Amino acid sequence: VTVGDNATGVVVFYIDGKIVDSVEVKDGVASLDLDTTVPGNYTVTAKYYSDDNNYVNAANLTGANYTVEKYDIAMNYTMDIKVDNNVTVVVKLNDTAEGTVSILFNGVNHTATVENGIARVNLGVIDEQKDYDGLVAVYTSSDSKFKDGSLPVNFTVSKLRNGTMDISIVPNPGQYG
Repeated sequence: VTVGDNATGVVVFYIDGKIVDSVEVKDGVASLDLDTTVPGNYTVTAKYYSDDNNYVNAANLTGANYTVEKYDIAMNYTMDIKVDNNVTVVVKLNDTAEGTVSILFNGVNHTATVENGIARVNLGVIDEQKDYDGLVAVYTSSDSKFKDGSLPVNFTVSKLRNGTMDISIVPNPGQYG
């Protein structure tokens, strides 16, 4: 906030009517660094109190709307393969994410709740030998912090010589956000 070249005093900053900081005017300017971590809409107001009047007559300098957007979600996955070929896709999200992750597989929507930033989507027993690609893990947010997101999921099921099944991830999906 610019109050004038020779001005001295304090600017008090309010967010949604609550005082968040008092900043001394230096060289006619007072500024506030906002470290707001919760997405949403806020009204920021600044009031200038001159040294000359002992904070008696405050001047409203500015009022502005300030928006913190939802954050992009970070997603990656690993596979959890059981002896009976029960396949679980373990989707790792931001630690504080809440919501669900769903994967449409063989015409069935498999959904898991996110707990501590992790969703374990069980696809069931897979016994058909082939590449499974084009699958998508879809995150649906239930909080106000993160945007919804999606992640491609690909893996291959192949038969080994001894008759057991081998399931591997193809290719390494990396991290999406």
